[in-house]
Amino acid sequence: MRNHKVKTDPHLFRMTWAGMRNFEIRRDDRGYRLGDTMTLRETVRDDAELAEGESHDFTGRMIKLNIDYVLLGPVYGLMNGWVIMSTTVTELIDV
Repeated sequence: MRNHKVKTDPHLFRMTWAGMRNFEIRRDDRGYRLGDTMTLRETVRDDAELAEGESHDFTGRMIKLNIDYVLLGPVYGLMNGWVIMSTTVTELIDV
């Protein structure tokens, strides 16, 4: 089992924090697998701002998740090299 530490846009982070989002869609560049864990790190800026050259600053808030299910593409419109993961929050870290 591995723990994947990933950055997450503020609006998606807030939805997960509030319990309204229990999935992740990610490029499968880390080999996500059932039973792995994930630590979401909230960024100050979203992807559009980061694409414009802004820095990867973090708020310090994190969410620890268990990965409960992994759907690997290509299937159902999900592209090859991408995954949809069902997740369960195990810890909220607010600094």
